Amino acid sequence: MLAALALIIFIVESRIPTLAPIPGMKLGLANIITVYAVYRFKPSEAAMILAVRLVLGSVFCR
Repeated sequence: MLAALALIIFIVESRIPTLAPIPGMKLGLANIITVYAVYRFKPSEAAMILAVRLVLGSVFCR
């Protein structure tokens, strides 16, 4: 559930135009879910959520 929520935030954030003319600069709102997962779950489970978000985010935002 957290991976899906982070993925949705990541995709929405990728559609927002950048605020600065620096390439690759984003707000990083999807990392809020990752920080929550680090505090709530084991580090391995938080890493799995992060990995799923990164892989699926690269597939959907291609």
